[in-house]
Amino acid sequence: MKVLRIGFVLWLLVSLAEGEACGEVPSENSNWSCLRSDRGSVFFRPGYESLASEASDVVEAVYEEVAMGVGYEGAARVRVFLPPSDEAFNRLTGGRSPDWGGGCAFPERGVIVIRASSEGSARLREVLRHELSHVCLRRALGEKRVPRWFDEGGAMRQSGEWRMEQTLRMARAVLLGRMIALDRIGEMLSFRSTKAQLAYVESYLAVLFLCELGGPDAPRKLVRAMQSGSGFEEAFAQVAGMRLEVFFEAWERYAKDRYNLVLVLVEGPWFWMGVSALFLGIYLIKRIRTRRVIRAWEMEEAMWE
Repeated sequence: MKVLRIGFVLWLLVSLAEGEACGEVPSENSNWSCLRSDRGSVFFRPGYESLASEASDVVEAVYEEVAMGVGYEGAARVRVFLPPSDEAFNRLTGGRSPDWGGGCAFPERGVIVIRASSEGSARLREVLRHELSHVCLRRALGEKRVPRWFDEGGAMRQSGEWRMEQTLRMARAVLLGRMIALDRIGEMLSFRSTKAQLAYVESYLAVLFLCELGGPDAPRKLVRAMQSGSGFEEAFAQVAGMRLEVFFEAWERYAKDRYNLVLVLVEGPWFWMGVSALFLGIYLIKRIRTRRVIRAWEMEEAMWE
């Protein structure tokens, strides 16, 4: 039974990836509808027309920008699948995506599966840009591979997934000595949610550090160097101006210098707790002084009487 289920998932993904017409959705999923556009097809259940329309609009709006960002110059279409529940999401991805994953890409097939979410339009746009980055990078490089930190960091940069809480997460990791070595981020699918989120943060910041060394278009230049025949490490050295192992050491120093205790205290909740305590203290001191003045006046009035 398990073999049949895996076989069905693979067949579904192949069908979605290779079928140019919306009617080629597998017959077992005859209730799926399809919204087709120039850049891709969005598969969805009846009742999810609005979400599908929004997803289609996002793909059309961001495809070219994301593709350009990773050095992909083609225009091959993508297939976006919108399962209506976590159960349907897990069936379609074959359990490949962990519980904390908001989406899953099958870059070799040009397929993106998005988990149902109540977080609204902004989150849908972020997840689609993120997964589309994976697809376009794979299409740009063909069979060549890049490290997971570069792939995930580039996808986060493309999607703009950054919150203040991620800055604090990194600062805490530095403070507690819990940074993840970049060459271990390839194992992130086996990480628990908290550690996985740190892996994403480190990946993103490592790509930003690469851009400080090689310019804002460093990821695209690296991909083009690989397209010209270089391996990842050779292309990386050309763009960053240093070998990969030297970069790892420089990145760790950079992170420790930038994300430290001061940042945690200034930008974290402790700062606002401290500010609140300070104002409360000032208020109490003023109130005590005011009462003392009033009592002094009352005593003077009593003496004159």
